[in-house]
Amino acid sequence: MRYSPYSYSKIETYKKCPKLFEFSYLKEKVFEIIPTEFQVGAALHKVAELIQKGTEFDLNKIANKYIDNDVQNEIKEKGKEIMDWFKQPDLSKYKMFLTEYKIAMSSDFKKFDINYWGDDVFFRGVIDRAEIMNDNILKVIDLKYWKKTEIEISEQLYLYAYCLWNKVKNSFPWISNSIILEIWNINYHGKKTPKTVDISEIVSTSVKYLNENIIKIENDTDFKPKIGDHCVYCNFKSYCNEFIKAEGDTKLVTEYLIRKNEFSLMEKRLKSYVRENGNISIDGKMFGVYNSSRVSYDGSDVFEFIRHTAGMDYLAEMFHMNKTEMTKFIKKYKIESETIEQFATEKKINNFGFSTEGDDE
Repeated sequence: MRYSPYSYSKIETYKKCPKLFEFSYLKEKVFEIIPTEFQVGAALHKVAELIQKGTEFDLNKIANKYIDNDVQNEIKEKGKEIMDWFKQPDLSKYKMFLTEYKIAMSSDFKKFDINYWGDDVFFRGVIDRAEIMNDNILKVIDLKYWKKTEIEISEQLYLYAYCLWNKVKNSFPWISNSIILEIWNINYHGKKTPKTVDISEIVSTSVKYLNENIIKIENDTDFKPKIGDHCVYCNFKSYCNEFIKAEGDTKLVTEYLIRKNEFSLMEKRLKSYVRENGNISIDGKMFGVYNSSRVSYDGSDVFEFIRHTAGMDYLAEMFHMNKTEMTKFIKKYKIESETIEQFATEKKINNFGFSTEGDDE
């Protein structure tokens, strides 16, 4: 196949946007900025991995590899939390225990004990954790750093379980046909989302997912972009002609989302300032106070704070508008997901996957 080996993230990248798939896997790499959430997630994932392996590490050294002070602080803060509750397992309790375990599968879906880097690999991945205890049930675990409290189990764990079960069944002939798929959200003290699935369902779900998606990818020659709210966070948007030439309502919503993201980053910096200094107070007006768990804005939002400190000229320049346009923009749009979705619905813009739940803290 032209684009193998495949991975779950590689397939999901194509589903999100074929052009992003092309930029990420088929074209020469260009400079890209990794979003803050990804940096923090990768570092905390590493912390959890080292704890599982019983490897000593210095949390400050892991955090200080990143340039951004906000990223460093979040890694240190969340890293300490993880170290408090996430402990090295007692291996005597397990018949099998694996961490950061590489799995691979051939294109005929029959070979699983093959070299991860081999030429015949069709699909591959790395399992965060897998275990078999006295109940003889295989448990496949994925560690996630998500700010949402509820997480749905995706096809990723089905695929990993499919490969691992077939690989170890000869070594453990008594292994159960029931498999536990589980996600641990390390942002919420390892909150678990479990699901017990029979191997027959694992097989059918995995094969269907691979066949449906890989056929589309292999037959694609144009890799046309899907313009949507994910464009705001895309590292390649400045190289994407479809994004650059977007006009009318699509252009307006896209620009709006970009500015929303800029304000979100600005608000994070304001909160970081409040954590360090206790509060933000200007001319007797309190804009933020620190209460150890979160920063509140006293009924005002980041718009109010920036308008008060930087003035309308700054906002107008940032949004490429004059002050009159900026005033109308603020009154009409207030940076909220619900407002954007309502706007998109009214304009019948259907290719934007907006959330009505608001933004994560």
